[in-house]
Amino acid sequence: MSKRTKPGESLSVTVGPLTSDRGRAYQIMQLFSDVPRTETAFYLHFQRLCHEDRNFLQRFYGLDTPDWPVFKAITRWWAVRTA
Repeated sequence: MSKRTKPGESLSVTVGPLTSDRGRAYQIMQLFSDVPRTETAFYLHFQRLCHEDRNFLQRFYGLDTPDWPVFKAITRWWAVRTA
């Protein structure tokens, strides 16, 4: 289900109007399915995630900002250790 991207291309998820918030969050998380399980690899991939998806995860998880807290939520979901 993962979409391969070219360097510099941002990642995004296209969601239909009937998709639940939980389903959309799952689809966004699946963008990380082929990423090596290291903090560095996840962070580089996270940097390419589009702002709309970051902001959605921020609201979905009830976080203050769409940056580091969202990254931590993604790495927790994938059981990737971070500093």
